[in-house]
Amino acid sequence: MIRGVVPRDSQGSSPDRDSNVSTNSPTSAGNLTAPPADDAGMSAATILFAAAGVVGALVVAAIVAVTVLLVRTERLVESAATRLGALACPCCGVAIGAAGAAAAATARAGELRALHAHAREQGLRLRVDPHWRFLCRACGAALKFDPGAARGALTRA
Repeated sequence: MIRGVVPRDSQGSSPDRDSNVSTNSPTSAGNLTAPPADDAGMSAATILFAAAGVVGALVVAAIVAVTVLLVRTERLVESAATRLGALACPCCGVAIGAAGAAAAATARAGELRALHAHAREQGLRLRVDPHWRFLCRACGAALKFDPGAARGALTRA
């Protein structure tokens, strides 16, 4: 016989188990215990923890979405002059062209420098209109270009 191994009888029970000695297992006949009374409190805490996780995930998703939109708009604004040059006047259909777009961008930059200088002198905070306003070189129509828009960026002013 191997040391430490208890022989079993023909029904599969060991002689130690059949004795009246109780063990620490919760299924033994002499040691039945009731489940803890505060199970409901633990499940409420678990629910609150899960809800906090969902809210946290939604906040992170909102921050990521706003960041993606800001980066996209910044890229559109950086490529504004190139995009404007490729568009046609909505009144006459003549392309604005690279020269017209460069002139509009230069005029816009000059306006902004003057506005910022004036605001600095007066101690004002600016709310700058993002649209570029200029005249069509071919027909003289007043046009408005939104550098942050992907579609329909050029309209009549």
